[in-house]
Amino acid sequence: MNFMEEQQTHLFELNVDSAAQAFLREASKWAKFLAILGFIFEGLIAILGFFAGAITSTLYRSMGGMFEYSQTGGFGAVLLYLAIAVVAFFPTLYLFQFATHIRKAVDTNDQESLTFALGRLKSVFKFRGILAIIGISIWLIAIVAVMIGAMLATRG
Repeated sequence: MNFMEEQQTHLFELNVDSAAQAFLREASKWAKFLAILGFIFEGLIAILGFFAGAITSTLYRSMGGMFEYSQTGGFGAVLLYLAIAVVAFFPTLYLFQFATHIRKAVDTNDQESLTFALGRLKSVFKFRGILAIIGISIWLIAIVAVMIGAMLATRG
């Protein structure tokens, strides 16, 4: 091994000292807590999704028929709630996997578990970052659509 290769390997070797282990152990507890809460709320959203069609039809009937109700709208509500639950499931699963593997890595000094856990943490942030970009894009499109609609309404 030449000097350059040896220097590069030493640049990226990190040591997890006792303070860092304590921080990771505490982070794993909070991550597991948040993941379990996430699973509970996603389950509730999915359950609510199965009843969304019935809830929607009841709301329409209670409004005295002011709006036209179609079964498609109720089915759309079911699909929307289930889609939200499925999309929210994956970062929660990754967070749970981070929590369990980081705890294992710290307790058993297992490099493979540490690498896997940090990969899952990266996936949580990447997934949520992509969702944030999608949400901001939708907001920007909505703002532009409203502005165009307002300009067209003032002309006519």
